[in-house]
Amino acid sequence: MSIRMGPCKELLQVIKMYKDESNLLQPDIMEMFTLDVDGNTLIPLNKETDKQENLENHGNGKRTLDETIQLSTIDNNTECSSVGIKRRKLASIPCSSTFLESAADKENHEKNNSEEKTTKSSSGSQKFTSAKPHEFMRTPTLQKVLLNHEQGKNLVKKSFFTPSERRLFVRVLVAELIATQGNYPRTEGMIALAQRIIEEFPFLKDDTQELGYEHFCDPRTRYGFIPFRVAEVQKKLKAEDKKYVLKKKSKVLTTETSSNIAMLSPEELAEKISYMEHKYPSPEHKESITATLKETFFNRRNWILGESPTIAEVLQKYPRLQDYNGDMIIAEFELIFPEKCDDFLSKFGPYYVPRIFEYTRICNYDLWKKHKAITDDVLKALLLLITLLPVSNAVKNKSKKKVDKPMDSSQKKKVKMIEPYRFMIENINAGANVQEFVKSKRSECTSTIQPYIIQVDDETPHFYVIADNAILTCNNRNDFTAPFDLMFKIYFIFNIQYPVSLQNVYTFIESYVYRLTEKKSISIVASLYVNLKNMNLTHDSNSSDSDE
Repeated sequence: MSIRMGPCKELLQVIKMYKDESNLLQPDIMEMFTLDVDGNTLIPLNKETDKQENLENHGNGKRTLDETIQLSTIDNNTECSSVGIKRRKLASIPCSSTFLESAADKENHEKNNSEEKTTKSSSGSQKFTSAKPHEFMRTPTLQKVLLNHEQGKNLVKKSFFTPSERRLFVRVLVAELIATQGNYPRTEGMIALAQRIIEEFPFLKDDTQELGYEHFCDPRTRYGFIPFRVAEVQKKLKAEDKKYVLKKKSKVLTTETSSNIAMLSPEELAEKISYMEHKYPSPEHKESITATLKETFFNRRNWILGESPTIAEVLQKYPRLQDYNGDMIIAEFELIFPEKCDDFLSKFGPYYVPRIFEYTRICNYDLWKKHKAITDDVLKALLLLITLLPVSNAVKNKSKKKVDKPMDSSQKKKVKMIEPYRFMIENINAGANVQEFVKSKRSECTSTIQPYIIQVDDETPHFYVIADNAILTCNNRNDFTAPFDLMFKIYFIFNIQYPVSLQNVYTFIESYVYRLTEKKSISIVASLYVNLKNMNLTHDSNSSDSDE
């Protein structure tokens, strides 16, 4: 591949001027070509191989382009024919007298851009800086940043952070990031800061996530404590200092499904449904009913995900799902999430409950004291989580717009604030009619009612799981673990959204106890998990000496 040039005086002169005057030419461009022995052919070099051959042939009559520029006798009448040589670099070298002007313009343009990056607004606050995207602090370590801060220095030797300490930690580091990169730091800088955080403070790493620092700054979604704090700072900027407004993207809830079960034809499905409708749910029929539900699973799942029927509509079509003390619900859940069925039963009580107790006792003793009298440890831990993982007012206000039934003025006057825990559990006295209570609550509700649990206060409390108007019992209904496990699985079986007030609590259970999905973590939820993971259980949180 070569350029026939007879020789091309203008091209060589332009290249030499570009090299001498602008000093912008790549260092190796003068070694990209060589002339054949007759001086009429310009040959491109292939990096190291051709460069070495050029050196070896230098004594055989070949000249490099740098040497050829010195030629004084060149025929201007011969045309050049380009055969695809290094187009990316040669395209910027025009063969005309305006070349040097364009090079000077380029230099001035880069100079102006550099000046714009360091321009300050009239109010004195810096919008842009010349800091590189990955530069996020002026000191060698984050610990040094904290030590230079009056309040931050107390965080350096901590082994875990309370929510208030975590907020202080993020505020101090984001302030340093903004001081380095300006009010609108680059995403690369926020990601680099998140990476450095888990490097210097490994106890803050979320080991359930791919990178471990997604709760500080998720590279895919740009959510996390750091972007949130940056956005808070930007909200307080003066109008002339603001650059743009961020918009949130919609999120999609996804679930796993087992794909090894074949879809039935409409005729076959109708036959199976008819069989289950007329089969009495006796112990003798349990095996055949279980098998039939499994055969119809894929059709049922496709219908639920595609058409979003209510719980009542699903149970009307498949009434056997509510039989056998929740065993059919559990079997359905296992088809959706194989090997995840027993995770709450086996993990939450032994691992999470004592850590939630210890964390609450240290970080919010008043809350711990308020719930200390509850005898069921799993129930107590879940009630503590409701306070430890509150939902922001922005999320609550957004949900108010999504009401199934329009309310008139008289109904609006009756609306009162409902405690979040009541979306999970309701208490009734012994001897009260459970069915009447369920019916009454359903009639008062102005929107879709999510599954919840009824606790009947007796000498030995027992529990019922309520799914719309269906009342489900558990094999072990005297302990809160099994009823909650069954209730939580109903959300996935019937594809129901969580109650807004319990969104963070149920996301914690979904992401860190069952570990069902790989959707992005909510920062406050991930932060609590990291703190619980790093708890040192030195004593029993239920013991009396823990009160001091």
